[in-house]
Amino acid sequence: MDLIGCRLTLSPQSVSDDQQPQQPQEQPRVENQVVSHAVPSSQGGSTCRSYLFFVPHHYPQDGGTRPIIGWSKAMRVKTIARATLAGIKRWLAEEPSQEEPTLPFDNHYDRICRVFRQIDQVCHREAYVWGVVQGLALAKAIGYPRVSVIEFGVAGGAGLLALERIAEQAEKIVGIGIDVYGFDTGMGLPKPKDYRDLPYMWEEGSFAIDVDKLRTRLQRARLMLGLVEETVPAFVRSSFAPVAFVSIDLDLYTGTKHALGLLEAVPDALLPRIPCYFDDIMGWGYSDYTGERLAIHEFNSEHSMRKIAPHYGLKFFVPRQNVNSIWVECMYFAHIFDHPLYGARANVDRDNQLDLDGRWYKT
Repeated sequence: MDLIGCRLTLSPQSVSDDQQPQQPQEQPRVENQVVSHAVPSSQGGSTCRSYLFFVPHHYPQDGGTRPIIGWSKAMRVKTIARATLAGIKRWLAEEPSQEEPTLPFDNHYDRICRVFRQIDQVCHREAYVWGVVQGLALAKAIGYPRVSVIEFGVAGGAGLLALERIAEQAEKIVGIGIDVYGFDTGMGLPKPKDYRDLPYMWEEGSFAIDVDKLRTRLQRARLMLGLVEETVPAFVRSSFAPVAFVSIDLDLYTGTKHALGLLEAVPDALLPRIPCYFDDIMGWGYSDYTGERLAIHEFNSEHSMRKIAPHYGLKFFVPRQNVNSIWVECMYFAHIFDHPLYGARANVDRDNQLDLDGRWYKT
């Protein structure tokens, strides 16, 4: 891609060597300056991007500001060149803004990222977008026409509304039907029972829903109101499309433990691997002995053929702007090892051979 133009602002006024005498006794400081690049736009024409650089300036005792005195022209040219190159490097490292090629959607990270970026422009709840899209990628690879996505812990309702919008966008792109469910007491958090429920953080009644107001906004989601120890078993006994994504934001150990009963459903009610987002596992004194982390640990201890494990190394596969996002560290997979399709090939178009020069190819 060609660089159309470059403009560097050095200082409020231009000063040359022959205009001012040298004053070597005064020391330079660093002043912020801006370099603007005109780069091609996907809509035609060009787009201006500005970057912040540091250009040495002189601060005299009278409080004024002017460029450092006595610099040779060669030194100023080098400073400009270094600043410009640094800006170009940052520009080249950015995600491409041009129109991406149309590719078939499947269970490859590059194509998951492409759809993630499309939906994230409309629905900015990134953990939900990633979880839904990755769940759909597996569902499409193994031939499921319809799936369910679930939020445990609806609170004010913003997350469930976002999940609806994500489902709507994803259906259009992927071509798989999506049912949306939201589980909540409807009256806020239950009273913490003991230290495992982190009573130093949570109190009874927090995050209550205005149910009537939320229902007027919902388009497709079904609210499952009541204590999860009652609603989850009833849901598991009912008929629903296979679960493709689960978000758990119940805060308490007890609620999370009961919510994970969903993963005890018959294999046909679940995908072989289900992306899961756990909201309350990072920072704030969370540990493996309390809260959601303890519920995960106990689930794994109590089930030999169903396990919940972190999505290791996910930050190396998400788009670059998300590599340091906290939600990336909160993504897990529920592995349903006794699922009849757990061993079904999920990357149907993946190259599976290497030649002598290390090039991949498909047989």
